[in-house]
Amino acid sequence: MNLNLQQKFAMLAGLSSALIIIVSAIAYYISNESLSETIEAETKEIIKSQTIELDKWLIARSVVAERTADLLGNMGTFEKMKNPELLGLATSDKDVMEVTIGLEDKFFYGYNAGDFTGKIDPTGRGWYKTAKDNDKLSISDSYLDSFTNKVIVSAVAPIKSGGKFMGATCIDIDLATLDKQLDTMNYRGEGTGIIIERNGNILATSGADIKTVQEIPEMAKHFDEMLANGNGEFILPADKTHPKKSLFVYNTLRSSGWIVGIVADEDFVYGPLNSLRNTYFILVALGAIIMFVISLKMSSAIRS
Repeated sequence: MNLNLQQKFAMLAGLSSALIIIVSAIAYYISNESLSETIEAETKEIIKSQTIELDKWLIARSVVAERTADLLGNMGTFEKMKNPELLGLATSDKDVMEVTIGLEDKFFYGYNAGDFTGKIDPTGRGWYKTAKDNDKLSISDSYLDSFTNKVIVSAVAPIKSGGKFMGATCIDIDLATLDKQLDTMNYRGEGTGIIIERNGNILATSGADIKTVQEIPEMAKHFDEMLANGNGEFILPADKTHPKKSLFVYNTLRSSGWIVGIVADEDFVYGPLNSLRNTYFILVALGAIIMFVISLKMSSAIRS
């Protein structure tokens, strides 16, 4: 098939346009993958650093129970351990609501609540059993404190003397403080923070008032996976708790096993990717238009 010069030029212009589109598409794919990886790494690093800070706060409160238990254990005998003033050393922390001691001889005393010996058997309390069974510092699930009517968690530790279990200490931590911790939990100033227990109860959130993960169907569907993996991310569709499609990125506290997460508007998080895509299409369109105009002008010149 014989082609005249005008036809050959038109074909060349078409091939050039196709080449521009192909090269641009490859560049876009590479840039998109690189930017996606950068955003993913950034979100994971943000939640990791915020999880570490929260872990430090919780550990600092929890070790008070362990230190108090060690101090009492060094007393050696039940009678020497029954010194309420020793418990006062742990109450200087404003986030510690109460320090309680229970002994195997049924002695039961709270620094603020007072003496319950003979009224309540401490060895039957859940926190006491946890300290005895675990034989190490442990953090309880949240519960409603019967004395203060506040939702709290407790750090408990066994009191041991010469390797023998003598009793337990219990430090009650005010969960209202977690709300302050959530104030700084976000992605570049956007989004909300959430703290979830391993049983699915929500300890605190700076977003919608929700009590369990079951109120967020997509999160409930991924919950077993979250517990198993410890960290990760997935997309939450818009629902009554989050009006827009959102990214949920999470990590786990080493001290308690709580899951800490950030929920952020997907469009905000992936805004740079959207800008990249829009820029790509604009440039490709401009390139095609320019090649078309040049082709018309050259064809016109050839005909003349």
